[in-house]
Amino acid sequence: MYKSLYHGFRFEKGTPLRMNVNFYMGIPKSDGKAKREKKLTGEIKPTKVPDIDNLQKLVQDSINKVVFYDDSQVVEIFARKLYSDKPRTEIKITEIGGDNGD
Repeated sequence: MYKSLYHGFRFEKGTPLRMNVNFYMGIPKSDGKAKREKKLTGEIKPTKVPDIDNLQKLVQDSINKVVFYDDSQVVEIFARKLYSDKPRTEIKITEIGGDNGD
């Protein structure tokens, strides 16, 4: 899907990158209305498995050699888990300006 949406764009080799990922976790149907609302507003956080580091690594490995040449280009990461009525993963990758030291 990425290749068709972004016409095969890939960040240049050696470009330092920042990755922001939001993991929107589903809310169990068994949760009551009050608990569900607290999850949607962020008052209750998704502290159950899967672990955020495992989710992040899965995303990074999945887009390696597709969005960038090598995941070593990712030098900054911000990731978080949130609750939502629409479970999904949103990924934003941006170049970091400046000299990459090579």
